[in-house]
Amino acid sequence: MVLDPGADPECRAIWRQLHGRLRRHLTEVASGPHGPRDRKIFELAVLEGWSSREIARGLPLSLSPAGIDTVVSRLRRRLRNRGLML
Repeated sequence: MVLDPGADPECRAIWRQLHGRLRRHLTEVASGPHGPRDRKIFELAVLEGWSSREIARGLPLSLSPAGIDTVVSRLRRRLRNRGLML
C-alpha cells in the first residue's frame, strides 16, 4: 500500500482516504499495552514497505524479525475480520 511518488492528484487523494480509514481501524484492533508499538510495526511493514528485518534493526524493539512477522500477521487477521483485505 505504498503510494507511487509519481501518482496523480486524484490517486493521492484516494490513497489519503484509504490510509486514514486503515489507521482508524488499526487503532481499534491494535490496543492494549503494545498497541502503539504494534501499530508502528504494521504501518512500517504494510504502508511503508519495510521488511521485518529492517524494522527489527531500525526500531528500538526487543522483537526478532519473526516476532515482527507475527505482529503483522495478527493485525492483518484482525483487519480481515472487519472486512479490510490487506
